[in-house]
Amino acid sequence: MMYVAIPVAQHGRTLAVIRAATGVSGIQRVLRPMYGRIAAGGVAVSLIIGAISFGLAYRISRPLQAMTAGASRFASGALQEPIAVSGSREICTVADALNRMAAQLHDRIEIITQQRNELEAILSSMVEAVIVLDAESRIIRCNQAAGRLFRFSLDTALMRDAHEVIRQIDVQRFVAATLSSATPIEAEIELNSGNEQFLRAHGTLLRVAENQPSGALLVFHNITRLKQLENMRRDFVANVSHELKTP
Repeated sequence: MMYVAIPVAQHGRTLAVIRAATGVSGIQRVLRPMYGRIAAGGVAVSLIIGAISFGLAYRISRPLQAMTAGASRFASGALQEPIAVSGSREICTVADALNRMAAQLHDRIEIITQQRNELEAILSSMVEAVIVLDAESRIIRCNQAAGRLFRFSLDTALMRDAHEVIRQIDVQRFVAATLSSATPIEAEIELNSGNEQFLRAHGTLLRVAENQPSGALLVFHNITRLKQLENMRRDFVANVSHELKTP
């Protein structure tokens, strides 16, 4: 049995008590059909919510997958293939931002590539030997004139220590002096390579920021011909003076 009792009060005094009772089996017979309807309604609502959630998730995930694929293309270098996304305004805004970023990166890479090609053309056409070192005296760039002058291959010399590539003690001393000097330096170097060669060397530090050297730039001018002409002039003057002094 289920009992319910309620006091009847007036002016703060309990006058009576109303009491009712009924059998629990009767309540269960009334509620049993309601349980089934509640369960069926819950299942139906769950299915509807699941279908709506799946549709929303698909609608959101599809453009996200497209943006992920586009970002992967951008990372692989395909910057000229924009992301085509349709969907909510927020997702389209993100896709447009990625497309603009890819276009800007493409333009900057084109400019950098053009500048690098121009620099390589300039270095290749120079008769002076040019060598660029990092802070650890490793060769990070050089031209063909440097390879011919110091007799090394450009392909095998990159990222190797200059002391290993150039087996000339005077050049090695000049490299060390350049990396330790705060101001540009010059020197005249004689190569010990079997035939007499003279170089005019210029060295200066490269800086990425103030008081932070990142390497050095070395330029070598072959002045052997000038030295020979100077020696010939000196010998000529000495011979003329001797002849003039001789009766």
